Amino acid sequence: MLKALQTFINNPKPSRQEALGVLRANFALMFLAQVLIALVLAFLLRLAGGKQTTSNLVSQILVLFTLFQLPLGVTLPLFASRTGGKGPALSATILMAVLLSTPAWFAAFAFLIGSKSLYLMILLLLLVTYYNTGFFLCGRFASIALIEPKKEDSDSSLSSKE
Repeated sequence: MLKALQTFINNPKPSRQEALGVLRANFALMFLAQVLIALVLAFLLRLAGGKQTTSNLVSQILVLFTLFQLPLGVTLPLFASRTGGKGPALSATILMAVLLSTPAWFAAFAFLIGSKSLYLMILLLLLVTYYNTGFFLCGRFASIALIEPKKEDSDSSLSSKE
């Protein structure tokens, strides 16, 4: 995967398929890394602390926070990539992967506090939905990667100050 990423970055005119493949692979890797870390940490803390009891209100708040995460996880990367180019598209993809994988951390917390299975299933369903959303949005970022980045004309700003 690093070879494909290096080829993508060094290629002055990558194809859309090349950009899409690299961005989707990076998205999947970053998303799944967040999920795996949250899962391992939740199980280790459960072993250390034992099962807790909680009210349904905390679980409902976690589901509500998860629902708010989707617009944030889609909007911020779109703003981050608005200048166009490979760098902004790649960083927006990584940002999107981290933001959209946040429900894994909420699910880990819900697991630790002993939430009912219903709330855990809702959080996991939303997590899968967010993964699919991000995976398909990588197509948008692949198109953005092909756009020539907007460069600010520093020469004209310097000459206007003189």
